[in-house]
Amino acid sequence: MKSCWTLYTNAKSVQNTEVLLNKVRKYLPFDPIEVSVDGDRYSGHCLTFQLQHGDINRDEFIYQLLSHGELIANSWTLAAVTKNAKGWSTRSRIAGIQQIEWCEI
Repeated sequence: MKSCWTLYTNAKSVQNTEVLLNKVRKYLPFDPIEVSVDGDRYSGHCLTFQLQHGDINRDEFIYQLLSHGELIANSWTLAAVTKNAKGWSTRSRIAGIQQIEWCEI
């Protein structure tokens, strides 16, 4: 199973966004795949990546999403938990990240 993560940052350069990605990597048990950075130097950069969670059942997958999400942010808002779960938080534990979203894919 896979999840897609989107981090909205206030980083003004791609290099600063990559620094934030390295900070996030320290908290995640899996290496991000398909990493992309979009944005400009005025409004900040958006960092998108996917995580491969392995061959697990959906209950364990949702638990992993919630537990990994709590490592990098708190006060999560959850949506569509019964199908294609999504989570959203503006309470990042990492300075420079304004908002974090994840979704089941």
